[in-house]
Amino acid sequence: MQIPLATREAWLTHFAEKYLWPRIEASGGRRPARYRVSVGFPKGRRGSKGHSVGQCWSQEVSADQTCEIFISPELDAAQAVAVLSHEVCHAAVGVRRGHRAPFKKLALAIGLSGPMRATLPTPDFETTIQGWIAAEPTYPHAPLTASTSPTKPGSRLLKARCEACGYTVRVTRQWLDIASPVCPDPHCDAYQEPMVSASSEVFKRHHAQGVVEPRLGLGSVPHLESG
Repeated sequence: MQIPLATREAWLTHFAEKYLWPRIEASGGRRPARYRVSVGFPKGRRGSKGHSVGQCWSQEVSADQTCEIFISPELDAAQAVAVLSHEVCHAAVGVRRGHRAPFKKLALAIGLSGPMRATLPTPDFETTIQGWIAAEPTYPHAPLTASTSPTKPGSRLLKARCEACGYTVRVTRQWLDIASPVCPDPHCDAYQEPMVSASSEVFKRHHAQGVVEPRLGLGSVPHLESG
């Protein structure tokens, strides 16, 4: 019975099961006990040059011990299958091994080439991928051009700043339309007075004068993933 390929995830999983895993296993790779393929922005930067278009996360960090593969929505069908080929190699050899020798050996064996952090299909493998795509239903997806999206990540949050002490917070437009936040510092001359929001001319003038805002440093959180 043919599995409906109405979603991007079903389509990519079908390609992994029908085409990629047999190719990988014939080259000595092993599929994980459980894996999922999802379409979404990989963890990290979005829509900028040099950002990741695929990631594979180890089952060791999954609540249900499932290897998680993410494919960027910026890709068309052929690109998505090429990136999926790269990510299932990670799943086959183990994410902990990164792009080292076991990954490289398997990637080259199935038809990937170039730097191992950014592989491309060989001409022969690219022709094979195009043949797979031609034999299957259309990829149910239209590529997203994230780099030119009018709404960039984080733009929903607006800044509000105390003019007296510089205390700064970010708040959504929804709450700014109800009321401005007030300065919470009891030692500030403007304690409990409304802060200036990002849309006001006063706030823009402060930035034009080069006001430097403090930034909180965040320690890196270890995770088991590979692009």
